Amino acid sequence: SYWFDAGEFVAAAHELTFSHPPGHPLYTLLAHPWTWLPMGPLPFRIALFYCACWLWAAWCCGRLGQTMAAEIQARKGFRLPPSIASSASLAGFALMPAVWIQATRPEVYALHAALALPAMALVARTLRHPRALHSTGPTLALLLTLALANPHLLALATGVPLGAALLLRWRSLIAGLALVRRQ
Repeated sequence: SYWFDAGEFVAAAHELTFSHPPGHPLYTLLAHPWTWLPMGPLPFRIALFYCACWLWAAWCCGRLGQTMAAEIQARKGFRLPPSIASSASLAGFALMPAVWIQATRPEVYALHAALALPAMALVARTLRHPRALHSTGPTLALLLTLALANPHLLALATGVPLGAALLLRWRSLIAGLALVRRQ
């Protein structure tokens, strides 16, 4: 089978059918409304959805860089302005060869990045502020669940390090939840 499945995914989004197994139902459902846009050919409209996913993923990558810079400053005392941290994160993301290769055709990987990077940003925020788990926990669970409806292997590859990061800080997370319940 040819591994560039862009045409198959465009057709699946347009017809609301399944592509090859596992079918990628989330991608199909989210890309379908983009077929209603009254401009350009169908592949162009689906590519706009794909671009929106990459833009959202890039923005979340910048937020992740800001959170990590704040954590480094709190732990090590090294001051890195949030704008520089965000810009460096965005540049690193935008210059990755995998992003460039995948950004040229509608595939499912942009949607996965649009789900995985916010999940990583939420985990970073939760690790920095354990009391935030009660508000970020359901969103994180939703993002990872939706990611499982996309490329399963990539979602699991993202979920394992995120789960490990949360487990490493489980005591502070439980203490944060206890403080929230007392208030």
